[in-house]
Amino acid sequence: MKILDLYEEYNEGLLDDFYNRFMIPNFGIFEGEIADIQAFKEYLDPKQRKFPADLIMHVILFIEDVFLILFIFFLRFTISKLIKSIIHRK
Repeated sequence: MKILDLYEEYNEGLLDDFYNRFMIPNFGIFEGEIADIQAFKEYLDPKQRKFPADLIMHVILFIEDVFLILFIFFLRFTISKLIKSIIHRK
């Protein structure tokens, strides 16, 4: 099994496969529920990144042979922003 973070090792083919096989069927039910694939590319493709360094998208794929078996998708904020958001909730 290979674990691949598309932020660190960008692969457009795998991103397209992930988006079409997992994001659209699971999160594209309502209009505007999911960002289009171009937004994903702007976060992940080093040639297209437009976002500040403290806002990073990771798509982590667990791949066995040629099958994508699981994914983890998250945005990471800097620790200071996370702490501030927790403090302001209280």
